[in-house]
Amino acid sequence: MINNRRILISIFLISFTIRLIAAVVYLNFDKHSLTLNRKPFFCGSYSTTERIGRRDLYNTNARHIVLYGKMFHMKIHPPLYPIFLSIFYILFGYNIYSFLIPQITLAAANTILIFFLAQHLFDNKKISLMAGLFYAFNPHFILISIQLYSETLYLFLLLSVFLLFKKLLSKTTVNPVRDIKNAACGSKISNEVKNSIFAGIFMGLTALCRSVFLIFIPFIFIWLIIVFYQEKRKMLILLFTIFLSFSAVYGIWIIRNYKVFHRISFSVDTSAAWKANRPSNINEVVKFRNKYKNEGTAFINWVKRNPRQYFNLCIKRLKSLLFEPCVKGVTFRHKAASSFIFFFIYPLGYLGIAKAVRERKKIAFLALLFITSTVIFHSLTIIDGELRYRLPVELFITIFAAYGLCVILDLFRGKEITLRTQQT
Repeated sequence: MINNRRILISIFLISFTIRLIAAVVYLNFDKHSLTLNRKPFFCGSYSTTERIGRRDLYNTNARHIVLYGKMFHMKIHPPLYPIFLSIFYILFGYNIYSFLIPQITLAAANTILIFFLAQHLFDNKKISLMAGLFYAFNPHFILISIQLYSETLYLFLLLSVFLLFKKLLSKTTVNPVRDIKNAACGSKISNEVKNSIFAGIFMGLTALCRSVFLIFIPFIFIWLIIVFYQEKRKMLILLFTIFLSFSAVYGIWIIRNYKVFHRISFSVDTSAAWKANRPSNINEVVKFRNKYKNEGTAFINWVKRNPRQYFNLCIKRLKSLLFEPCVKGVTFRHKAASSFIFFFIYPLGYLGIAKAVRERKKIAFLALLFITSTVIFHSLTIIDGELRYRLPVELFITIFAAYGLCVILDLFRGKEITLRTQQT
């Protein structure tokens, strides 16, 4: 039987090669890349005369860090992805290879993390390999990994958080007195406390990459309370340690925003909520914006005055997010790829999640909470259901789709898939 090392190397190389080929084709020959006339992969330049949305902001911030050693102060956006870009711009100069090669390497590394997470969930090498390959060949994840978007880094950090929480599920007890004494003496602290510290740190880093992760944090604490309800001492210690380490990381960014903008900011883009729900009457928009300078305050007060209109918009967005394979106005090939994923991968994923939760798999329940929190948030704030906002949800659906497919195949073969009996 092939060992894990050979499997991991194989799926990593497959994922990396696919993305490298896609980068050459897309960035140099596809009219939708906005770089067609410059052939960036051959000349090394990635600058364009067109505006390319948030990619401009990420790139501007990264170059500002390289030139001046600090963030660009015009916008409050999470800093981690621009910092990620700036590190490679400093090391290798400002060119397309400086961001592309590290990013597709990170995207390929996500395949390995998916394999480990699936291995923990299902203890089945076939399912783990299939989950990694589903991710490697998914056109959505391929396309986002070769552009200046933060999703690839966000998915890497998100998978790391889930793997760290998996380690917290061990049956050992936590002794805070012993750990404090060991820390004071320079000795090793227990693995559980160490893992909880790292979990909080990676939660902070994930929020610094995409602030939408903040919406998921209350669900994490709810999950910890439910999972460790029978071990109240351990539960309280883990809650305290995770919260403390998370606050230490993310608190630095809150302090920075207060010093720069003289107000508390968590980097949540409230302008998206306002733009998604603003009334069609431009005079009313101007009136609210002049009365409430803060985007979030303007949005909340508009909802108070227009609750029915807001509710109807939320229902419309929720239907779009749950029942439409892609946004309107995209190319035929985009529709074909998105439709295949939506009508094949998604049902398999829902089946896999339902069966895993029914088997009381704790990490599967945490994944379900993440999907729920993300769907609720984006149905309340984002109007167009843009592809990249669905990717974090699609990541977990892809993992469980491998399990769902194996369940169906084994039913046709007349046997039930064998998983380990230990609840995870």
